[in-house]
Amino acid sequence: VTMAKCQRLASLLDVADRYDAFVLDQYGVIHNGSFPYEGAVACVNKLKELGKTLTILSNSSKRASFAEKRLVEWQFPTMDAIVTSGEAGWQGLSHNKDGFAQYGSKAALLCWVHQESFAIGLEDRITLTPLDQADFVVLQGVTVYRDGASEQQLSFPNDHVPLLEQALARQLTMLCINPDKIVVKADGSTATCPGSVAELYEQMGGTVHYVGKPHPLVYSLTLDALKGIPPSRILAVGDSLHHDIAGALQAGMDCALVTGGVHAHELGIEAGKGQTASDESLEQLCDAVLGVGKRPTYVMSSCM
Repeated sequence: VTMAKCQRLASLLDVADRYDAFVLDQYGVIHNGSFPYEGAVACVNKLKELGKTLTILSNSSKRASFAEKRLVEWQFPTMDAIVTSGEAGWQGLSHNKDGFAQYGSKAALLCWVHQESFAIGLEDRITLTPLDQADFVVLQGVTVYRDGASEQQLSFPNDHVPLLEQALARQLTMLCINPDKIVVKADGSTATCPGSVAELYEQMGGTVHYVGKPHPLVYSLTLDALKGIPPSRILAVGDSLHHDIAGALQAGMDCALVTGGVHAHELGIEAGKGQTASDESLEQLCDAVLGVGKRPTYVMSSCM
């Protein structure tokens, strides 16, 4: 199989006339969590000037308002919609919609340190409870465990295993609000994301429900926000074959893989540096992750 199915793109602007809406991932595509990638702000602003509908579709477990605030600070244009896993999970729980009514009212929470708790505004829906009384586990971050009685700092995976064993003994369902397993940081190093804890729980025999790419809910929320635009006129852009590309293909959207993100190391290039991956390395990775012969519509070194 050759990469003939994939067109290489230098910039999203090269296909701007082909699409009316762009669904953009955040980390690894337009920024690295610390600052925007070179050219990204100009490129996205140009798409906005061209009258394109712009949405963010991110596996971030933080609320959409957090993403919006940061994008504005970095001079990205106002997005037409922002769908994050965190927002989808929060809204689902808050309004008991999209299948979230199945989760009980008592939860133990795995979260992040440096942020407002995911549970803020959900006080009427969820009471934080120790694992021996909880109905389910909310996995929103990996560094802190909170159960209403105590708070514990966690380092992966040693500190997680005893907690997961307790949850497993009671056969608690885990609600994972970010399926990503790792994130590539500004310095090129990687950090553990909730998907790694969820994978560990599944390997131990636990049940995990996921909110985020590649799972259908966030795509239906995104397509709802793009009502009136035919799927053939929407391009999804992301750096993860497992999440962005697999999810877009399932949802029937064209998609562009940015190679300098989460797969950079496997492709033999440096993250975030706009380097070009070889056809051979791309073919092998696409076959391994997506299935033989399945490809993104486009491949690009960066979204510029």
